[in-house]
Amino acid sequence: MSLALSYNFKIIYSNDIEETSNILEIIYKHGKYHKIDNIHLIKQKRISNDVNEQKLNIIASIPYIGEKYAERLLKNFKTIKAIINASPQELSLKAKIPYKTSIKIWRILNEEYKG
Repeated sequence: MSLALSYNFKIIYSNDIEETSNILEIIYKHGKYHKIDNIHLIKQKRISNDVNEQKLNIIASIPYIGEKYAERLLKNFKTIKAIINASPQELSLKAKIPYKTSIKIWRILNEEYKG
């Protein structure tokens, strides 16, 4: 941990709340002696062998979709492919997602990448 802070790593992963708490404590103590900028803590998800949980994780990782919307989408559309192929109206009506949000989701899934 001290090396990560000394060499300005930008992302620190934690597996649970307790580990995050310990990391924050170390950062706080270390920060008293060194300037600390741009530290982002990300909870690393464990990889599941359960296919349904994997599908939920995939859909929940799309911007504007959390676990609640992911579950609604999969219950109503049954497959990831059906969600990707759905119109904004279908996303909104079937999964009870606000229409403006469903448009944002549809754009992410369907507009061409410009990179």
